[in-house]
Amino acid sequence: MRLGSVRVAAAAAFAALTLLACSPALAAGGAHVVDDAGVETPGHCHVENWLSRSAGGEGALLNFGPACTPAGLPTLELGAAIQRIRGVDGTHWLAGPTVKWAIRPGGGEGEGAGIGLAFALLAEQGAGRVDSAAFTLPLTVALGPHVTANLNLGLIGQRGRGVHAFQGAQLVYAAADDISLMAEVYSTRAGVPDAQAGLRWTVDGGRIDVDLLVARAAGDGDRPTVTLGFTVRR
Repeated sequence: MRLGSVRVAAAAAFAALTLLACSPALAAGGAHVVDDAGVETPGHCHVENWLSRSAGGEGALLNFGPACTPAGLPTLELGAAIQRIRGVDGTHWLAGPTVKWAIRPGGGEGEGAGIGLAFALLAEQGAGRVDSAAFTLPLTVALGPHVTANLNLGLIGQRGRGVHAFQGAQLVYAAADDISLMAEVYSTRAGVPDAQAGLRWTVDGGRIDVDLLVARAAGDGDRPTVTLGFTVRR
């Protein structure tokens, strides 16, 4: 993503943030790159907001993502993503729909594995063209009363970069009733995967999540990307 010189680091930071833009329907929470298999509680909605910024200040992504699961369609989450991405080549606005289907609800302790299917499409506003699209198959498995694993396989298509595979793995540890710790690795290319870790603070009876995350791409001289996120449910 970011490789050494300031200009190359900036261009790579934009590419890293574009990966997040390709995967906006993240039920595992806001700016988590690896998704879980669940959907929003039927009859309820949420809004995922986050700001990601590279440590050197060369790249930034601002996300606004509302989504709802209709009471009459309890396994289907329908949403949208609106994103502002600032990179070395300027500022871009992206928007598009997101859909997530819980093929097999589950993933909690004693429930068996949860399996989902997520799709997202983003178009660059003002340019009249599709920028990216992503299909992801998330799997969620409880490893114990406090630890959950999420595994992802998928495809991401990006304008000018073609179609490539996406793989990811995530562990979530419930350290307390309102605090969870997360670590994940993910890759869209051969070689050492990128990584992100952080914590989530849940308040207001589970209606609000606050995320603080730090990501680092593989490669010498890479700078971390810091993310602050808020998810509000109603």
